[in-house]
Amino acid sequence: MTAQNTPSVSPEQRHLMIAEAAFFHAEHNGFQGDPLADWLAAEAEIDSVLKQEQQAPDGAEKKAKPKGSTVAKSAKTHG
Repeated sequence: MTAQNTPSVSPEQRHLMIAEAAFFHAEHNGFQGDPLADWLAAEAEIDSVLKQEQQAPDGAEKKAKPKGSTVAKSAKTHG
């Protein structure tokens, strides 16, 4: 396995990231939506971000997350 194929986060970290993003989705919808839909949307977002980070060459600048995205909100709370 090459360094490019190694996951950038552990499965546990990924799960926590998805859970937090799903919370932001639910919060945005006033906690009136479908929790499964919130989770699936968050999972797709997090997996997309992780894939982009994994494919970026070492030392390359990462694309900034859109200000309104749940991923950007999640990133602010974690560092």
